[in-house]
Formats: sequence, C-alpha cells, structure tokens
Amino acid sequence: MFNLSHSGAGLGLLAAGLRRWSLEWRLSEAIAMKDNARRTGPALEAHQQFLLWLMPTIERFPRSQKFLLGDRIQTTALDVLEALIEATYTRDRVRHLTRANLGLEKLRMFFRLAADLHHVDMRRYAHASRMIDEIGRLVGGWMKANREAPLTERRNGQTAKY
Repeated sequence: MFNLSHSGAGLGLLAAGLRRWSLEWRLSEAIAMKDNARRTGPALEAHQQFLLWLMPTIERFPRSQKFLLGDRIQTTALDVLEALIEATYTRDRVRHLTRANLGLEKLRMFFRLAADLHHVDMRRYAHASRMIDEIGRLVGGWMKANREAPLTERRNGQTAKY
C-alpha cells in the first residue's frame, strides 16, 4: 500500500501514477482497437464501439420510450452490425454496405428525434452524431473501394479475385 504521510508529495506521486496508468490503459485500448480493425475492418470495429456506448445510453430513456424509440434504435444499430459483418465475409459487399449506409441514415434520424423529445441530452446527441458520421465515412470509403477495384483490375488485364 502507499504511504501517504503528512506531506502532499505522496498524493502528488499517486496522482501522477494514476495519470500514467490511465494514459497507458487508453493507449493499450487504442492498440487493441487497431488490431481488431485489421481483422474485421475499421467500419465494423467503429460500429462495435458505437454499440458499446449505445446500449447503456438507451437504458437512460424514459420507460415509455425505452421500449418504443429505444428498441427501434437498438434494432437498427444491430441491423447495421449484421450488414457490416455480411459485407466483411461475402463477395457482394456493395449490397450489404448500401444496407448498412441506409441503417446509419435511419439512426441519424432516430437520434435527432430522441434529442428533440429530450430523451438524450445535447452532449450525447452530439457524440452519437459524430460516431455515426465516422462510421458512415468508413462505410462510404469501403463502398468506393469496392466499386473501383474491379475497374482497376480490368484495366490492368487481371480478373477480379473476389
């Protein structure tokens, strides 16, 4: 245990140690997230992080809306997750990515409605909007890469491998 005698130096060292531990923990989480993103793709990993934030947020909805709007938000978010998983492991990626993109647009509107009804505060609404926008950019880039890849391979005289 720490010896926190009468001097304030012990508390200062403890605070410095906690800050260092917190920074190391956040860094290890970021490295783990990048490692997972290499295996599953950045869009899928970002959406997984969004879901981890979303579930406790929905629990704070009023009881009357938790099972109506909250359930619709959760279902749509899980549908997006399914579409991203299917896009990761199938050849017809563009169809699944289009479905995921449509689900993200629905999530934007549902969160806007929840904010207008004061079920989420503006800070959480802004956070959700940023996360959904980030996922949307990742999905859009993935769609663009999959649309352009066959054209590039055909120009080089190769056949598509997927």
